[in-house]
Amino acid sequence: MTMTEAPNTVSLVLAEEQRDLQKAVRRFLEERAPLARAAEMLEPRVARDDAVWQTLTSELGLAALAIPEESGGAGASVIELGLVLEETGKVLLVSPFFATAALATPALLASNAEVAAALLEAIAAGETTATFALPAITGEASSLSVADARISGTARFVINGADVDQILVTTTDGGVYAVARDADGVSISECDSTDPTRPLAHVTFANSPATELGTGQDGARIIAHATNTARVMLAAESAGAARAALEMVVEYAKTREQGGKVIGSHQGLKHMLADTRLEVEAAAAAARRAAAELSVAPVGAELRCYLSAKSFAAEALHLAAATNIQAHGAIGFTWEHNAHLYFKRATSGRRMLGTTSNIRDALAADLLAQVAG
Repeated sequence: MTMTEAPNTVSLVLAEEQRDLQKAVRRFLEERAPLARAAEMLEPRVARDDAVWQTLTSELGLAALAIPEESGGAGASVIELGLVLEETGKVLLVSPFFATAALATPALLASNAEVAAALLEAIAAGETTATFALPAITGEASSLSVADARISGTARFVINGADVDQILVTTTDGGVYAVARDADGVSISECDSTDPTRPLAHVTFANSPATELGTGQDGARIIAHATNTARVMLAAESAGAARAALEMVVEYAKTREQGGKVIGSHQGLKHMLADTRLEVEAAAAAARRAAAELSVAPVGAELRCYLSAKSFAAEALHLAAATNIQAHGAIGFTWEHNAHLYFKRATSGRRMLGTTSNIRDALAADLLAQVAG
């Protein structure tokens, strides 16, 4: 698909309602789901904090945010969803929220099937969780086959595959289907993940009953829209995590003393933190611009800013996370300190939905093709 450039007419100034939404989510997560809570949920692994999930969905209505009102949602846009994901990224929220809101929901919104509307209503009500085994997540083409609305094969590295109620998949012929986790022939095995706060699973289907969401051009549109949305929302989440990692190291630099002086007074560290701040703020701006463009773009259309925002934010998070560990010194490398959690999220985010190098190669090739044309 040929990529197009975004126009230069998008405002990045947040409305008062958007700022209030972000502040409310930030306040709730800082009180009920801070980074320390994410660390506690890793051993033994806990898929989600049910009390937090109940508040996020039933009280704050965040799962319903980008779902139209006719489907029981709030009728907001991916701009608002991106602001929420900035906040969940800061605390590395352990839950199927990203899988449900940023992977599955966009696919359902692009589908014309009746079952899609029913699933959206259930998600909006906080009654159903879902994920989408997008090929772009792993870089592998789908190996799933379908015959008579039954799926066979294995979907690898499915985000929250062991934790959700519905699993959306693509088949070798380009179709998109929904399969209930407890359907006949479905078996799930959790697999190791670089980022323990974002669990993965291999999901195997043995002639499992599935519901069609779209095939042919409809299937291609669903996959394109879901991939574009996921990349932009991952950029927003990564920008939030990058800002939190930077805030962690800045606070440490203000209090940690060495040789009778706080380490933040050293010129070298000042320059390092200043450079990181520039990258983090630029990544946040790129993510918000991409979300604004996505909110008005045709379903399935691909813009350069979707890819560039994802690439930019992934690298900004990696820089912030690495700076955080380096400035903390030896303690930053230990499991007991939470700095490593941001670095692991950064490492997985660089590969997820396209590696940084592959994305930049695609952007360069597209630009060169346009110049040559």
